[in-house]
Amino acid sequence: LHRHETSRIRYLATDESQQWFELIVSDSKDELAARAAHAEEHSEFMVVCDEIVETDHGWVGVYPIPTEGTTLVQQLATARMNRVKNEAADLCESLVTPLCKFFEALHARDLIIDRHEAGEIWIGHNGSIHLLDCRLISHGEQPNKIVTSPQFSPPEAYGRASGQLTERSDVFFAGMIMYHCLIRTNLPCTVGLLNDRLPHPLLFHPKIEPELVAVAMKATSLTPAFRYSSGRELSNALDWALMMEGKRTATERKSLSLDYAEETHIGLSKQRYCAENQDSAFSAWNDPMTRGFFMVSDGVSISEYGSGDQASQCVKEASEKLWTKLNSAQGLDDLEAISGLNSTMDVTAEFSLSSLPTTKKSRMESIREMLDEANESIGELVAGQLPRNMLQPEGIMAATAVCAFVEGQNLTYGSIGDSRIYLVRDGHVCTLTREHNYTNRLVSLGRDLHLAYDQPSGPALVQCVGEFTFDERQRLKPVKLKPDLDELRIIPGDTFILCSDGIPDYLGISEELAEQRILSLVESTSSVQLLAYELVVGANRGGGGDNLTCVVLKFTEA
Repeated sequence: LHRHETSRIRYLATDESQQWFELIVSDSKDELAARAAHAEEHSEFMVVCDEIVETDHGWVGVYPIPTEGTTLVQQLATARMNRVKNEAADLCESLVTPLCKFFEALHARDLIIDRHEAGEIWIGHNGSIHLLDCRLISHGEQPNKIVTSPQFSPPEAYGRASGQLTERSDVFFAGMIMYHCLIRTNLPCTVGLLNDRLPHPLLFHPKIEPELVAVAMKATSLTPAFRYSSGRELSNALDWALMMEGKRTATERKSLSLDYAEETHIGLSKQRYCAENQDSAFSAWNDPMTRGFFMVSDGVSISEYGSGDQASQCVKEASEKLWTKLNSAQGLDDLEAISGLNSTMDVTAEFSLSSLPTTKKSRMESIREMLDEANESIGELVAGQLPRNMLQPEGIMAATAVCAFVEGQNLTYGSIGDSRIYLVRDGHVCTLTREHNYTNRLVSLGRDLHLAYDQPSGPALVQCVGEFTFDERQRLKPVKLKPDLDELRIIPGDTFILCSDGIPDYLGISEELAEQRILSLVESTSSVQLLAYELVVGANRGGGGDNLTCVVLKFTEA
């Protein structure tokens, strides 16, 4: 039983040969006849009525479903049940690609669907798509009654964003199917009534290909003008994302060349009430070894013991030590082999000659150890300032950090706090990191998005470098940090931007507008030095209410 209305009941049924049927029981033969005529007119897209028969319970329309399969909502339920084993790319290829092709054909006929319910989309095992209880309307035409689905209907279905259903409404629906394929869980909210964009899929699932995230986030924008314009455009974007996923998992080796630049500014408005730039950055690249390490750290402004600039400096010093250790492991102990260092280092000091990290796990562990070392340094600096009767280690200086360790074609990255790493290529922007704030903590715990977004303390950090507890002797004890860590295969043409949160916060009045501005600057600037400069200048033009720091990496084929 799909839905019960005043005068109509619908069933999905099978006969003894396992042929699927949709049965519609109604008191009105005219209603069934009108629906059957509409389905016959659009038989390319809809399940066509075989016959209308009279029974003791009313008139019954019999609709044989032409292919074996199931509804999209059932497919998504199956994906959620096996969310650990199911790969996002496989789900998108089997479910979303046929749906995009379907909308591409539909929009080519200047048609759209009048309701966006996954239970009304039948997907065959061969990838064919048929509509069950939907009507097709011409572009610009409005349905007599709009039926909404909390998980899939666009804002237009609720009278928002002009309230006009268009091809972009279908794009939103397909994007929501894709979004569910990425997160592989329920989304606790009515998406069409949100006042902010959907949360990053990484809050729900730890492993998702970045290009798929970029396509899904653009398709599900709450502003229709920001979405793909049609099913064809979305279909092309999805094909591109799946192609990129294949390239990033390929074993073919390429020789890379890197251009990189670093830029920082205190912020035009921020400098009026804070004399120190509390951001720090580190950039180092060894071209012969195709190895590098890059970091951006943003000191937390308010602290009672220590200061944000000291905290971010601790992260920078730990990055310098890690980089020197990596090069010492290969006998590269002169400063000429260490490019991009802005501070004086004692290269005669003794370093552990441990072997260079050669696996994904060891590279991620080196980043984790670097952040833990910075955490310990912060504790050593403030330990003498804390009062003896302190009950909880609060008010201690802290910092965020994003870092990228490049080794050959591998980019291993880590994040803690709310600084960002963006991947930009082929007209798309993807945020590789998630923000560790209170709102996102609630979202990841499954709380309703409307409640999570309305929290007054939502932007407050719940993770950063600078986390401590007290031991049994009431001495400050560093907590082992839990940064987000992952690795990505670099492809020539990738541009990565590591930045403090001041850059996106002041490049645009929303996260989406900031990302569009980033994309525009990447595509229009001629060099990474100019790009880094324009990112900082653009954020200053937007107000400059925070410290502004970025490191830009652009990879090409050598």
